[in-house]
Amino acid sequence: MPQIEGRGNPLNKKGDPFFVGALGKNAQLLKDLKFCIENPRVKTLVPTIAIPKGLVDELGDGHVRKILCPLPLVLGLDKPSVVPNFLMALQAKGWDAVRLNAYVTRWARSDCAQMLLGMRETDAIVLTSITETQGLLKNLLFFGC
Repeated sequence: MPQIEGRGNPLNKKGDPFFVGALGKNAQLLKDLKFCIENPRVKTLVPTIAIPKGLVDELGDGHVRKILCPLPLVLGLDKPSVVPNFLMALQAKGWDAVRLNAYVTRWARSDCAQMLLGMRETDAIVLTSITETQGLLKNLLFFGC
């Protein structure tokens, strides 16, 4: 596999493609950014199935190129395996994955469960990640549920 040199500043309008990948609704937000619209180098990648593996597959072989990965820093909860698995999958495809702690996910103390337990008109709850599920369980345990 030939090594491909880094591409430099992504704002340059000349050069090889600069890939921007996103999942689900995030992809539409990216497509609306001036950065993605006005730069012919920028190629937005959106996997058909909105899961991290779909994004890795869509990116293809990295040829040791660097890829910046803005990810959550999880505090006060078990870290879900999805983040390290995503980074390992990128590395397995030949990408030099650079993690950037872009935001913090933390336990909100008893606030969430207190709201849930105080609601009288709630018929359902949805949880979209293991971290959310663990946070809710931790909150409910706080109240002895």
